[in-house]
Amino acid sequence: METGKPMKTIAGKLLCVSFISTIFLGNLVNAQNDTDFTSANATPEKAIQLYWNSNTNELYEIDYADSLIDTNTGATTWNTLYTDFPSQGTNTFIADCGNYDISPEIVHPRLSPMRFYRVVLTGNPTSPTNPTVIITSPTNGATLSGDVVFSVSATSPELITDVLLYIDGEQQWRTFGGTNFIVNTCEWLNGSHTIFAIAKSQSGIDGFTFGTSVTYGYATSPLINVTFNNLISEVDFSQPYFEPSLAETQQVTAQFAANCNWTLKIQNVNSNTVRHTSGSGGSMSFNWDGTGDGETNIPDGVYSYVIAAQTNGLPLSRGGSGGMMAMSDFGSTQSYVVDDSGNVVPLALYPPGFDTTGFTIFDATASDIQSLRPEQNLSTSSAAMTSQSGAYFASSSPQAATSPQSTRAPKRKPRVGVKNSSGTFGICYNTYPYGAFSQEPRTGWPYPVQPQFVGLSGNPPSTAYHYFTPLKTMQPEVDGFSQCMKIGYVGSYKPAFIKADGQWGPQDIEKSSLGGSSIFNTCNFGLLCTHGVYATHAEDDNIKYTYFLLNNPNQASHYVRLSDLDLGSTGQDGLRWFTTLACSILNPSDVTSMANNGRLPDNANLHLLLGSTTENYQSPLLGAYYATNMVWGTSIWQSLQNAATTAYKEEHDRGMLGMTITVTFRVMGYQSCIGDTLFQYNDPDPNTPYEIIDQTVFTP
Repeated sequence: METGKPMKTIAGKLLCVSFISTIFLGNLVNAQNDTDFTSANATPEKAIQLYWNSNTNELYEIDYADSLIDTNTGATTWNTLYTDFPSQGTNTFIADCGNYDISPEIVHPRLSPMRFYRVVLTGNPTSPTNPTVIITSPTNGATLSGDVVFSVSATSPELITDVLLYIDGEQQWRTFGGTNFIVNTCEWLNGSHTIFAIAKSQSGIDGFTFGTSVTYGYATSPLINVTFNNLISEVDFSQPYFEPSLAETQQVTAQFAANCNWTLKIQNVNSNTVRHTSGSGGSMSFNWDGTGDGETNIPDGVYSYVIAAQTNGLPLSRGGSGGMMAMSDFGSTQSYVVDDSGNVVPLALYPPGFDTTGFTIFDATASDIQSLRPEQNLSTSSAAMTSQSGAYFASSSPQAATSPQSTRAPKRKPRVGVKNSSGTFGICYNTYPYGAFSQEPRTGWPYPVQPQFVGLSGNPPSTAYHYFTPLKTMQPEVDGFSQCMKIGYVGSYKPAFIKADGQWGPQDIEKSSLGGSSIFNTCNFGLLCTHGVYATHAEDDNIKYTYFLLNNPNQASHYVRLSDLDLGSTGQDGLRWFTTLACSILNPSDVTSMANNGRLPDNANLHLLLGSTTENYQSPLLGAYYATNMVWGTSIWQSLQNAATTAYKEEHDRGMLGMTITVTFRVMGYQSCIGDTLFQYNDPDPNTPYEIIDQTVFTP
């Protein structure tokens, strides 16, 4: 081993990852292949790619653990990282890039000291007809630069519910419409990348109170390999959105394929430049303190970063004016690996058992590493660039791009989460993975008379157990809503919480007088997605209620009255708007009964209460459409109407079975708030009329 430099183990400053070589097979016993990990490696950005043997037409869950022994339980505590990931054939891979779409967030593995993995085979698609999906553009082997439109074609005789694009195993932002994904290749390293898409389908619409089972199909596209070739690459941010009011600093970094003169413009949502800087070198790093030019104060909000670079003919150096060492992520020194010949090799993470004989790991400054590298002059001309639909494609040359280039970012999903002070949202939802069997709520318990039942949704009272169908569509519906709220156009919202099956219960949403915590009062916008029913008959207090049907982890059912919620709070993160997609939760007859007896859930602080007066369809597209309308600045009430009208029409036009009922949504609130948007709103004014507005969004 080399001497004269301080020695360091890989477990020091470098990320240490341990890999489990066993894949749990779940209930599948007739596996064609021995299912096992085949390899695992780290990308240059320190995401972890997992590869395993697989069989066609299988679904997987990817789990992780921070340690093999949980000191509280004495066993391994596995956490779900990704679910419903379909097989890619005999070999399947995915990248662990963290998961910032759930709450609590799972951080990127580069921010975790250790991570263990397992892949669980959860079963097979239940649909007899899986969809087909291909990437139609660009083609395999293409060389790409700048903003590129990846076009995906997904077809099925059933409803396509979700289309996702992956780059090197990392899921990209969902796109409105699900077919064209805009990727800024400047936010990636130059070189080869593997692209694939996933499509999901279902046989019918979820949401009926007493419905039948829905089947689901999954498919993965063939892999395509492309090359990203840019003058500007690896554009990255310490925070994709940040809050200057919190005295934070935003670090903007980029690498250049040649020595460049560069400029950076920071622009607000209206594309007005609020701050600019410039420099030269092989890389750039700018720490923005959130002030504008001239040290003016600017508001919290959504900002984009426009970088322009032009080669200057000087030798390439990773130092220089305004530059930084490409790999100096951890301060003034960094851990590097040197091979037998003394050459610096790229940072990499090696699984246990990898032979590192001949490698020396040492701390070095930027100048130490630069002295081991030859100077490069890449001022040769590159292939001409052509424009097509706003995306740029390099014509053919594989050499490093040196033509002048400008790029606006971010477009890529963040690898450090999302921060923004436009507002917060919270979600509680149930997918009822195994359905639910439940008796009706009781009218009361008069002893010694046997308890009476209220009857549900227009039906007479019954002592029988009703079956409520799974609502698997809730997952893409919630995912689409969450992602589109965070992307932002006029502005973005960040999640306060996202709670799925088994992570919440009545105590989380009921008012404090009932022993609950009213979790929705800790965010600005609340979304509750469950089964809902209305009572045919009054309870013993002579009030007719509507109910949420909740499940606890052991599948015992709970009903929570709408009136048991306490909706509305003050302060920066106070609840202003609440939407529930539960069926019939604002049934007119029951709402009138509750209102006449002072039992509505909204207090004086809630701006708007939104939901359906009828049964409704749980559309996988509804969440993304709703959020997209809102973050464009459309009023909240109009956004819900637009989203439901568009989603239901698309599904009906595709011939979805079961779409036989008329769906009506309702908004309730003081007239002063009916026109509220996420960014411009009025406080509830009791001097204005309290309005209840119904709008039919679908007629079969």
